[in-house]
Amino acid sequence: MTGNKYFIGLDIGGTNTRGILYDGKKIIKSREVKTPQNENSFAKKIREIIAELSRGKNIASIGIGSAGVVENTALLFSPNIPAVKNFDFRKIAPSGVSLKVDNDARCFARGEYRFGVGKKFKSIFVITIGTGIGRAYVKNGKVQNIKKLEYPEKWEKEYQYIRDRGSDAELIILLADKLADLIISYRPEAVILGGGVISRKNLFVKLKNAIKKNGMNAPILKSSLGKHSAALGAALLFSR
Repeated sequence: MTGNKYFIGLDIGGTNTRGILYDGKKIIKSREVKTPQNENSFAKKIREIIAELSRGKNIASIGIGSAGVVENTALLFSPNIPAVKNFDFRKIAPSGVSLKVDNDARCFARGEYRFGVGKKFKSIFVITIGTGIGRAYVKNGKVQNIKKLEYPEKWEKEYQYIRDRGSDAELIILLADKLADLIISYRPEAVILGGGVISRKNLFVKLKNAIKKNGMNAPILKSSLGKHSAALGAALLFSR
C-alpha cells in the first residue's frame, strides 16, 4: 500500500456503519452513520459513504466487513439487518475499483492482529460484543475462514434481551459462561474483546475476571484500535 493511492474500509454492523479512508499508514478520514434497516436506504447510504470518502482521491480498492454470512462480494443475510439479503456490493461500488467483502469479525481480527494488541501473538481469538456477538480466530498470522462463526450463536437472542435490560451483572454471568466454552476449544495464545458493549463502565475488567474463573488461561485483552478496528481490517483485505 504505497504511493498516492488510497483504500476505503467499511464496517457494517447491525446498529452502526463506519467507513475510513486509509493511505497505507494511517486513517486520514472517517465517517459513521446509523445502519439503514431497509435495502434501498442501505444501498443509498453505502454509496454516499463511499462517495464522500473517495472524493478527490485515487481509490485503489474498497474492503467491506459486514455482520452476517458473506459469500464472494455479497452479504447473504445478517440477523441484525434482516431486510438486507443476497446483497451484492458490486452494484454500488465504483466501476474499476477492486472490491472484497468479508465478515466483520474477521476484519476486526485482521486489524487487531496487524496493528493492535494481538500483533505479538501467533494465535488470537477475538470477540466483538455489540448488536450481536462476533467471533473470529487468527492462527499463525492468518485469519481463519471458519464459516460457522458467521452465524449467530444459539444464545444471541438471550444476550440481546439481557443487554437491553441494562443489567451488567446478568450479562457478565451469561457471557462468561458462553464465551469460555466457545474460546477454550481453539486454544488461542490471547483473547481480544471489543465492541460497543465493552465500553460500559468497568464491564471489561469484570467480564475478563469472570471468563478466567471459568477456565480461560490465556490473557484477555481489550481492543486497542477503538471503534475503527473492523474498518481498518476491511481496508487491509488487499494487503499481504
